[in-house]
Amino acid sequence: MDAVRIQRVDSPKTYTFPMPSQVQTITDSQDRQVRVIPLLASVIFDKCVGCGVCIKTCPTGAIILNRVASIDASRCTGCGQCVAECPQEALVLKRA
Repeated sequence: MDAVRIQRVDSPKTYTFPMPSQVQTITDSQDRQVRVIPLLASVIFDKCVGCGVCIKTCPTGAIILNRVASIDASRCTGCGQCVAECPQEALVLKRA
């Protein structure tokens, strides 16, 4: 993902911000414009052992297990709960 990296002069931390072309503007239910970066979970197949922890964690039921996990992109909201819980670190969030 292309990004702009910014480092504060008084801090060793580097902050990464998305490029403007990756940000989408949506309108919420109160007609406010909100800027978001759409994300989807993605499986790293070489790391997935099919343990099923992600399936139990996913609030939308977007993960299917056939030996290894796969993501139903139409159901994934990009919340990241599966990524946080995967013991094998086989899930990542990627730009949609």
